Amino acid sequence: FLVALRLAPFGWAFAAGVLVATQPHLVVISDYLLTETLFTPLVLAFVLAFLHAAAPEGKKWHAAVTGLLLGVACLVRPQLQFVPWLVLLAVCFVPRLRPRLKQAALGCVLFAAVVLPWQVRNAQVPMPAGEPDLMVLSVYHGAFPGMMYEGGPRTLGYAYRYDPESAAHSRDLPSALAFVGEGFAAHPARYAYWYLVDKPLMFL
Repeated sequence: FLVALRLAPFGWAFAAGVLVATQPHLVVISDYLLTETLFTPLVLAFVLAFLHAAAPEGKKWHAAVTGLLLGVACLVRPQLQFVPWLVLLAVCFVPRLRPRLKQAALGCVLFAAVVLPWQVRNAQVPMPAGEPDLMVLSVYHGAFPGMMYEGGPRTLGYAYRYDPESAAHSRDLPSALAFVGEGFAAHPARYAYWYLVDKPLMFL
């Protein structure tokens, strides 16, 4: 509701708040833990902090809180791990954003302070056979435009199940990134639109 209130009139903000408050993942208690129950409020808190940091009156402590919240969210689900670095690149290369460089750098440092210790720990712990790597799977599962295998509607949401090379493409992070690179090389416009427009909209 607070995020929407900064972007829309009260009525629309209230409607957005009601939709989130009644979202099944957030109100249903099951006999197993759903990461969405924790991840969603953390992402919304991150977005609210980001809006405060990006506002003309944004302070450095807003950027610090933004980085910390995103770091904690990425410990729950890793999908957004590249966001702070993309923001930092944008601030570096877009002239009108350059005055925010110190804020962006501070946010990235605090994000890294939260996430890096866990990644260092994971690098030192051998992965049990057959144990999925969530970051690799996030990259791989999200590499299908429209979440469909070769555009087939019946594969919607489960594109990876129809990929005959699924095991090879999701073996490790370099394999998953190579798969994404192959898609960009074959269909650059389609993949650019997917990653820059369609996928963020679908995710949100």
